[in-house]
Amino acid sequence: MAGGAHHLHRSLIWPTAALVVTQIVHGATPVDEDHVDSEGPLGLIVGGLLLLASISALIGLVQRRPYAPSLAARTGLAVAVGFVAYHGVPWANWFTNPYLGKPVGAPAWVSVAVAVGAAAWCAWVGRHEIVPGRSRRPATA
Repeated sequence: MAGGAHHLHRSLIWPTAALVVTQIVHGATPVDEDHVDSEGPLGLIVGGLLLLASISALIGLVQRRPYAPSLAARTGLAVAVGFVAYHGVPWANWFTNPYLGKPVGAPAWVSVAVAVGAAAWCAWVGRHEIVPGRSRRPATA
């Protein structure tokens, strides 16, 4: 593995670990004490799949797998955009679980903000893996 690719693997480990932890913490944080089961089916399914992708990326980074930087960066981007779209919109339906204008406690807001921060960190560190043709990985012949 070339030095640049090794460095990228190392530099993405902490952001990806933070992404995994914050996704788990968010999933365990109730919106409020009176509505502990307010999560919609889409959030559970998509959130679970993104958590699996984050865990897979972290394992791949530790094992220095070639797919791992791209998976970590793209998952970070998806989680950041997804959290904002899912919780930050003002209307409720099967595709959203808005916090705006709802009786949402501070722990839920904080868990979303920290998860978005970790996801954005992951996407930023791996940003060259997200844009096609702009990878810092050396070309293979």
